[in-house]
Amino acid sequence: MVQTRGAARRSSTVATAGIQQHEPAAAALEFDGIKNLRDLADAYSEMKSGCVFRTAAPIHASELDTKKLYNDLGIKDLIDLRSSEEMMLEGMGSPAFQGLSFCKYKRDPAVNRVVPDATSYVHGGSHSDVMRVQIPVMEKHRYYWSIVSRMKKRHALQLVATALVDKPASRRIAIEQVNEGGLEGLYRVLLSDSAEWFVAALRHIKTSAASGRPVLFFCKAGKDRTGLLAALLLSLLGASEEAILQDYVISDQFHMVALAGLEENPKVTGLDREKFERAPREAMHAALQFIQETSGSIPQYLAAAGFGKAEQEELRQLLLRDGGSSSSVAAG
Repeated sequence: MVQTRGAARRSSTVATAGIQQHEPAAAALEFDGIKNLRDLADAYSEMKSGCVFRTAAPIHASELDTKKLYNDLGIKDLIDLRSSEEMMLEGMGSPAFQGLSFCKYKRDPAVNRVVPDATSYVHGGSHSDVMRVQIPVMEKHRYYWSIVSRMKKRHALQLVATALVDKPASRRIAIEQVNEGGLEGLYRVLLSDSAEWFVAALRHIKTSAASGRPVLFFCKAGKDRTGLLAALLLSLLGASEEAILQDYVISDQFHMVALAGLEENPKVTGLDREKFERAPREAMHAALQFIQETSGSIPQYLAAAGFGKAEQEELRQLLLRDGGSSSSVAAG
C-alpha cells in the first residue's frame, strides 16, 4: 500500500490562481497496485499541492486504483516517459490505461523541438477526458548510440566492427560500458542527449497547469527518468538540492531496473542489475553537479534546450503557492 507523505493534511478541492487543485482525503492516495506514487509538492512546501504527481508506471493498477487516480486525485494528463519497447514488453492492459485519449511526441526538425505528433492522436472512450502523452525520454536505439558516441574511438570502432560478425559479442562490449558508467553515467547520458525531451515534458506540465489539469508523470520504475524530471521541475521552482535529494531517495525502497527495455532483453547478458536498481543520493547529487559544471545552472540548462526564461517564469506562476515569485530561484 502506498500513501504520499502529504496526504494526511489534504481534505478538499481548492481553486487558486487559474489552476484547480484537487486535495483529496488521505484514503484517496492509498494504492495497492501502484508503486512509488507521491505528490511532488510533498518535496517542496512552496509548490501547490494536487497539481503534479510522480509514480512508477501504473501497469498493475486495480479498478479501485484507477478510480482513485481519475475520480479522487482528478488526474487529467499522464506523461509517459517510457520507451516504445517498454510499453510493448509491459503491455497496456492495465485498467489505468483503458479508455484514455493518446498522443505521442516526436522531434520535428522543422521547428527544432519535440512536439505532439498530430497523426498519433487517438480519441479515448470511458476516460476520453484524460490524455496519456508518450514522451519517450530514452528509446533503446538512442541510448545505444549515446553509449557508442562516448566510447573511446578505438573501442567504438571495435564495437561496430564486431557487430557485423558477432552481435552477442558486440552487445557484451556495450553492456560493459553501461556497467562501467552505472547510474551516474546513465544520468549524464539522459541529461546530455534528452534535454529537449525533458523540456517537452515540462512544457506539457505548464500547458496542463494553465488548463487546470492535474498531471501524473512516470517511467517504468518512477526513479531515473522520472527522478530527473522531478529534479528539474523542483529546482526550477526554487527547491533546495537537499529537498530534491530527499524526494529522490524515496525511490530506493522499490529496487527496480529500467533501461528503456534493454534490461528485459533475453539476448542481453552481463548487466550488473545491482548498479541500476537503487536510488542513492550520490547518483542524483552527481547529476545536479553535472548540470552545474556543463551549463552553470538548471535554468540555463533548460534555456539552452529551448525552455527559456519566459516559459520558466510562467511555470513558476502556475505552480508556486505565492504566485510565482522567483526571488529564491537561481538566476539563469
